[in-house]
Amino acid sequence: MALKYLFDKIKQDYGSTNVFEGYIIFDADNVLRQDYITRMNEAFDSGKDAVVSFRNSKNIAQNWISFSYAMHWMRSCLFDNRGKDLLQLSCRVQGTGFLFASHFVENGWDYTKLTEDRAFCTDVVVQGYRVGYCEAAKFYDEQPYKLKVALRQRVRWSKGHLQALAEFGPKLLKNIFKFNENSLRSYDTFLLNFPETIESGFRRILTWICQILIAIVAYNFWGGAWGIVKGALISLAVFWAIRMAMTIVICIYYRKEIEDMNIFRKMFYIFMFPLFDYIGKWTAYVALFTKVEWKPIPHDYVVDVKKFQ
Repeated sequence: MALKYLFDKIKQDYGSTNVFEGYIIFDADNVLRQDYITRMNEAFDSGKDAVVSFRNSKNIAQNWISFSYAMHWMRSCLFDNRGKDLLQLSCRVQGTGFLFASHFVENGWDYTKLTEDRAFCTDVVVQGYRVGYCEAAKFYDEQPYKLKVALRQRVRWSKGHLQALAEFGPKLLKNIFKFNENSLRSYDTFLLNFPETIESGFRRILTWICQILIAIVAYNFWGGAWGIVKGALISLAVFWAIRMAMTIVICIYYRKEIEDMNIFRKMFYIFMFPLFDYIGKWTAYVALFTKVEWKPIPHDYVVDVKKFQ
């Protein structure tokens, strides 16, 4: 609602939001590299109507939760946005640190659901544009470090993603079957919003039910139950191993961007990151069946901004 109010006031004071060429969105606690605006402007001038930047963390070493958030953002940059930008797909806007042309808000800011960033980057594709990526533009954001706050935020994200799918999903599907340059982007963005966790979870439950029924018919209930438990444990172990491997790759690739910390501490944080991802999967189910409201995220980490220049 704050952005809606802002653009309404700009239109009221200047007569149009198009009086400015573009806008960059930040959170109040963000710290920018000295050349951030220059790099973003270069990307904008290259023809990108919307651009997302590289997101680092001010408090990455505070505890395993803040470290996991940092890995979450860096994973998006390394494994998602870099590839999508290269393939001319649309990158993912994630809350803050993005630039867009004024024509996107000529009628005001219409994205007022729980995750306005997801709604915005989805609507960009619906309109036939794409979000580009500029890794040279770097900024720092404060991450939550309390589990209660993280859980609340992850539930809100999940609910907002479901809202974005409900609002823009039909339009994306329509775009897919136009068979033009925006079809693949629309398909990719539809998958971004599609609740794969929920779909796969219900599919897994149906599989378990079938296994139990077959086991009962075969007079081997406990054997069927143990098969389910064993399969779940193997699945969890694979999930954990893959997430840890990804985190190690991130730490190596962005080693110059990650704050120095004790090696054993870092190893513990890397081991805990899959739990952060696993929690995110379960919040999707919570969001599906509960009413979610936006609540502020506390920011109380004190740091010297010169550290990031």
